[in-house]
This record gives sequence, structure tokens and C-alpha cells, in this order.
Amino acid sequence: MTAQNRLRRDAERNHETIVTAAIAVLADAPEATMADIAAASGIGRSTLYRHFPDRQSLIAAIYARVFAEAGEIVRARLDAGVTGDPIEVLVDLVISLAGLGDRYRFLVNHEEHLHAKEANDGWRRRMPLRSYIDRAQAAGTLRDDLPADWLSLVLGRLIAAAARHEFADAQARRASVGATVRSLLTPA
Repeated sequence: MTAQNRLRRDAERNHETIVTAAIAVLADAPEATMADIAAASGIGRSTLYRHFPDRQSLIAAIYARVFAEAGEIVRARLDAGVTGDPIEVLVDLVISLAGLGDRYRFLVNHEEHLHAKEANDGWRRRMPLRSYIDRAQAAGTLRDDLPADWLSLVLGRLIAAAARHEFADAQARRASVGATVRSLLTPA
């Protein structure tokens, strides 16, 4: 292993350590400082600032983590649900994605990053939800009186709202979100 490869691996490990620590710290104290995050990560402030010159860049990295996790959930749920009832597959998908809100609720204070055009465009390009809805509509298992792009947009907004909402417990989230998705997607 070359010295450059070691440095690159150290930098990747430091980046990961900082992001992971920031998620934990901000979940408990959304207004925590960069110094608080550096202390929790066990990495010096100068190293933290080399990776993230300001709070916005750190929050953007956390959003990138959220989008990556969400993409994994989407792929896993849609791949596993190829032969299942599309409505129940989408109920499970929306509930699973809404569950990310439990871990990342502190990001509500930083929603300007979520609405950044490049983040939304990248997310939409990677998300296979629209094509899944198209296929289910063509098979007659989802309502087809509304366009797939509209349904996928509404489901996306529902996911965001459910992620922000503090349900009494996981069962309450499952019941509320499930009923909403079923009422939206069930053929007339």
C-alpha cells in the first residue's frame, strides 16, 4: 500500500467518523457547534474543518447519507416486492422511508439542503418509484386515473411529511401512513 493510498483511506475514515458523530450529536442537540462535533468524533477541529469547511457542508454530507440510505431502502423494497401486491409494497416502502425521520429528525432545521435543486434532481433520477408505479398501473394493480409522475411526487411528499411527524410509536406510523397510501393508490 502506498503512502498516498494510506492517506486516502485515513481521510475516508475521518470523513465517515465525523459524519457518524455529527448525526449522533445533532440528534441529541440540533444546535451543537462544530467544536462539539469534533470533540464527539475524537478528531481535531482542524481535521474536521479540512473535511467540512462549514456547518452547511457537513449537513450536506449528512443529507448525502440520508439519500444513500433511502436509495438502498427503495431498491430493497421494490426488488423484494416484484411479485407482491404493489399497494402493500408501496405501503411498506413509504413506512420504511418515513422511519428515517426518527434518526434524522434534526435535519428539519436544515431543510434548505433538502430542497436544493441538484439534490432533488439526483434523487429523482435514482429513484425507481416512478417506473414501478408505471408497471403496476399497466398491470391494473394501482389506480390508473392519475399519472404515475403525480403519484410518485405525492408519495414523496407523504414520505417527507411522515418523516417529520412525531407519531406516538411505530404502530401509529404504520397505521396512519398505511391507510393514507392505500387510499391514494387503490383502484376505484
